[in-house]
Amino acid sequence: MSKHTRLSRAAVIATIVLATLQLFWAGVRADEGSIRGLAAFLGLLTLIAATASARTNSFEARMGTVIMACAQFGLMLLALLFGLPGHDRHPVDRQAVVALVVSATILLLLTIDARTRARTLDTDPRPPYAL
Repeated sequence: MSKHTRLSRAAVIATIVLATLQLFWAGVRADEGSIRGLAAFLGLLTLIAATASARTNSFEARMGTVIMACAQFGLMLLALLFGLPGHDRHPVDRQAVVALVVSATILLLLTIDARTRARTLDTDPRPPYAL
């Protein structure tokens, strides 16, 4: 577990925004039951990942956030390019653009944060285990 940085806090805020948008889309924008269920499920899991990242800022919590952001980005990209199974292609609208931008922002913030943390670590030349 490590201390939060400005970038990790910004990633948590962006993840909360993504979860809120997913839950909003599940309640308002989804036309079909399966899409509504998928959006609600993703929103709930994303909210759990954001809460875990806000609490502990551990590798596991950040990994959950990355998985949820990748899932949203990938699903939206597939919906735009090919359509989800049994549905037509999703039109490029505000919902699609916002989902892609927020997901990419989360991934970018966490990547920059990880690189910054790796550069600022005090490395000990000795191995971390006993020989």
